[in-house]
Order: sequence, then C-alpha cells, then structure tokens
Amino acid sequence: MTNNELFYFLGRCLALGENQQTRQEVVATIEQEQVNWNHLVPLASNHLVLPALYLRFKRHGILHLLPAELAEHLRMVYELNLQRNAKIRAQIDTINRLFATAGIVPVYLKGAANILDDLYIDLGERMLGDIDLLVSDEEFLTAANILKAEGYEHNYPFFEEEMANTKHFPRLVHPVELADVEIHRSPVELKLSEYFNYAIIATERKKIESDPPCFVLSDRHKVTLNFMHGFMNSEVKMFQSITFRNLIDLLHLSHRVDIYRIISELPQYASPARIYTDFMYYSMGIDSKHALAPESKRYIRKYNVQRKSKLLYRINWVSKYLWSRIWNGYICNAAGVFYSKQIRRHVFRSLTSPQWYKLHLKSYTDSFRQIFGRKEN
Repeated sequence: MTNNELFYFLGRCLALGENQQTRQEVVATIEQEQVNWNHLVPLASNHLVLPALYLRFKRHGILHLLPAELAEHLRMVYELNLQRNAKIRAQIDTINRLFATAGIVPVYLKGAANILDDLYIDLGERMLGDIDLLVSDEEFLTAANILKAEGYEHNYPFFEEEMANTKHFPRLVHPVELADVEIHRSPVELKLSEYFNYAIIATERKKIESDPPCFVLSDRHKVTLNFMHGFMNSEVKMFQSITFRNLIDLLHLSHRVDIYRIISELPQYASPARIYTDFMYYSMGIDSKHALAPESKRYIRKYNVQRKSKLLYRINWVSKYLWSRIWNGYICNAAGVFYSKQIRRHVFRSLTSPQWYKLHLKSYTDSFRQIFGRKEN
C-alpha cells in the first residue's frame, strides 16, 4: 500500500459500523494480505486511535483476521487506556470538589467533556492527553491558585498583567495525579475567540449530574470547538495535521446532531468548516449524502499530493515550522518592543528566564523528533 492507500484504509477501519459495505471492504483487504501492519500501527498511533481501532475490529468480528501478536498488542493498548481514562474520570471529580469550595463550576472541553457526556460507547476508546476546562475571566486565577495549593505546578512563568493575551494558564502538572490540567479562559485561539468564547458557550452549556456537578459544551458547540481546534488551529492549518482522533469525535457528534446545518450557521468560517466536514466523511469512506464542495475537492487533492512524498512533506513541515517560529515568535516580538511596554516586559522576562530557554529547546527537540521519527505521516 502507498501512504495514501494506507491512510484511507485506516479511515475505513475506523468507520466500521457505519455501513455493511465498509466491513466487507476491510475484510477483503486484510484477507488478501494487502495491509502492511508494521506501517499501519505507527500511523494509527500517530493519530492517537489505536484503542478505537481495537474496539472497531473487536465489535465487528475482525480481530481473528489479524496476526495474533498484533491483536494482543492492540488489546493491551486499549486496556491500559481504559484504566487511564477511569483514573482521569476520578481526577475530574476531585477537581470539581476543589472548585466547588470557591463556587466555581467548570466547563470541560474536548476529550474530557466527551467522556463526561458519554459520547463514546466505551470509556477506553478515546485517548486523552490532558484535562481541558474553561472558566470565566473572573474565576481564572482563583481556579489556578486552587490547583496550585493542591500540589499542581507549572514549569512556564505566568504574569497576571498579561492575562488578557493568554488563552490558558500554563499547563499544570501534579506529582501523583495522572493527567495534566489546562485551565482556559478562551476555548480557542484568541484570534478566533470573537466568534466563540465563554459568554457564548455559557448560554447553552450542558449540566453533568456528577457530585458535585459540572458542565460540558452543548452538542452544537462541541461541533464548533471540534472544527476550530481540529482545523482552524494555527499549527493544524500550517502543517495540515488533521488527526483521526478529532475526526472520530466529529463522527460521533454527527449521530447526535446535523453537523452540516451547524457549520452553515458559522458564516465567518462556512468554507473551511465545509472542507473539514467533507474531509471527515471522505477520509473515512462514508456517504454523507452531500456532494463534495469544490473547495473540499481542491483541499483533498493538495492533501493527497503532500502525503505521496515523505521527503516533500518533511521539507514543507520544517520550512513552515521554522518560518512560524522565527516570524511569529521572534521578529514580531522584537518589533513590538519599540511601541509596547507590555511586549518589552514580556521579552525581558523571557530572555532572563532559564525556563524559557529550556522549554524552547524541548519544543524544538520534540517537534523535530516527532516529524523525523515517524515511519508514516
């Protein structure tokens, strides 16, 4: 299989259950020994969908067609993720109790919200990186201080006077608790927050009857956040790094609400939202009952060309990554010191902080290790 064929085969595996024909195609491909499992597994791992892949194979009677060692590996990954998610669910309850002492009821985002809202049939399906939660500006620092008092720490400096330019508090890490926590004052990048923010979300947030209770986004707003995080995020747009993990979330949401109707209600982003939605259905081989929009066809062609050559993909990635870092991270800040006291203070604090150098070096190292260490992209 080529890179593109492997990518779309994975998409069809993750769409098992959407129609009977998909299962027949997946089974035929496996039985004809067309699948290079040594390439598919790293690809699924990069997209954070190994537990989901295991559950699809198990639920649709395909596991026995896999090499026994692979089937056992997928089972172990799933069971470890199930145990991890159960512990994270308990960690969320602890956070809720801590916040309740200050009268704060957080709104959970992304994977944590989907688990609380029973979006998945199985608790072990979704891989969680961290716990994302949203509070109002007035509650932002109080919420952070509550977690810090309970042993959570952040490695990156935070200055209160810069809060207005901050999407979320620096990632909070606990020496014992399993998941890191990100406290958001904006659910999306600040440049997108004019159209999607705490005030908008609060008008129709959904209450979760836990003890104590908390909130998650409404299904309509879950679709909006999935699109903005999974497609409009700066790094995703730059590197075209759409993940099947986000696409599966969107697919699950499509079983609850009409996502094409929802994206039509986003006039500022109607075109990219349509591309993202079309791409989800196309990449998973599902008939959406909607013809591909012309802009979606162009995007898919460009996406496929990028995937054909690993060398071209990496050259494109490195050039965009370095340009983004140099322009946005350094040149813009350097220019800003001439007209903004706040930027001057920020630059001075960064350049005199050993943590700033340490975290930047780690960021570069992790990013380059990720792209050059991948067997498949």
